[in-house]
Amino acid sequence: MLRAEAEAEVRAALAELPERTRTVLALRYYDNMDYQTIATTMGLSLGNVKTLIHRGKLALAHKLKEREEVATQGVGRKSPLFGGFHELQFS
Repeated sequence: MLRAEAEAEVRAALAELPERTRTVLALRYYDNMDYQTIATTMGLSLGNVKTLIHRGKLALAHKLKEREEVATQGVGRKSPLFGGFHELQFS
């Protein structure tokens, strides 16, 4: 159950990112496309795709941290739902 909730939180945070960033991250991590295929599909340079993915991961981590802070505000402890987000692996 926690995994489904965590995935929902990631998807919600992802939805807050700019469309192009969201699309590049979705193609990479949901569709498992390699960088060159993403570049070709979206009509972008390889360098631009790499930059979008890097900045997108940073922005996603920031959004998730913000959500964690809001969810745990006034609770006095960390929510177990958000405990694993800092350990998300994006390769």
